[in-house]
Amino acid sequence: MIYHDLKNLTPIYSSKYGRGLIVSVTWRRSDQLFMCYFSSLKAHTFMTSVEFMHNESLSFVPFKIKEEDLKENVVKNKRNISIEDF
Repeated sequence: MIYHDLKNLTPIYSSKYGRGLIVSVTWRRSDQLFMCYFSSLKAHTFMTSVEFMHNESLSFVPFKIKEEDLKENVVKNKRNISIEDF
């Protein structure tokens, strides 16, 4: 798949690394090669448009966290924290 509307410095979101930027887009015969920078990694990563399309942990829009999942996570972690940690 080819993304025609991508430009340099387009934001990209990863559920693992957070927000990043597409620094460069190289057009190839059947796909595109993205050079991305994630500040949490402090490194550049490369991926093709095909890899991006099949990877559910990457998106061009921010991921939304469901409020129920957030509450569950807080309650679960609350049980694991002792008073000595404060």
